[in-house]
Amino acid sequence: MPGNCSANNYGFHIGLDNATQTTARITNYESGDLWFGLSNNDILHLKNNSLFVGINEDSPADNLTIRLNPAAVVSGPDNYSGILLHAPTQAGLGNDNGLHIGLDNSLMTTARIMNSENGDLFLGTNKINMIHLKASNRYVGVNTDNPFHSLSLLIATNAVFTLPYDGLSVMTPNNPANAASGLVVGSDPSDYVNKGVWNFDDGKIAFGTNNLERVTITNTGDVGIGTAAL
Repeated sequence: MPGNCSANNYGFHIGLDNATQTTARITNYESGDLWFGLSNNDILHLKNNSLFVGINEDSPADNLTIRLNPAAVVSGPDNYSGILLHAPTQAGLGNDNGLHIGLDNSLMTTARIMNSENGDLFLGTNKINMIHLKASNRYVGVNTDNPFHSLSLLIATNAVFTLPYDGLSVMTPNNPANAASGLVVGSDPSDYVNKGVWNFDDGKIAFGTNNLERVTITNTGDVGIGTAAL
């Protein structure tokens, strides 16, 4: 670059570290972006003003933005395209192996996170497994690594409990945004022994079979068995 050739912290620089020369670096020292591409197509975009990275995306809108290339959509074997993580022993295998995060190839409106291996899938935060999808029996665990039913929920010991019961909460758009609303099925957090089905709202609780209401508890506390009219 004319006028700025006195040091290697100007212009475009490709080099190795001066200590052990084992670390390589490609850097644009100017106030512009950096692109990498193939066949006259930009593939990787490092954006200077936001430090965002785009893959097949000229205007990345987040730290890493990936736009699926319609010309390179994976046609099989599972008809989803996106990000693929392979184990060292899976080199050259398809996207029905390893961990796959992608969109469907038809409308690209359906997203999927899939472990294609014969293993489990964990989702968590703060280094804690919170959701466990178990491959061997297709059970789902919430706050437990060992679900024993189709859906097993373990009350977190550090949770802020809601009396009189805490556990599974079902809320509706009409419920206020607080814990004491909606329907709660859970345990008494003082001893975890007593169990309850608790309707915080001013409405009934109904139990039924064969699409018919069999037991009804009204909002006033009356109980009907075999009849919904009390």
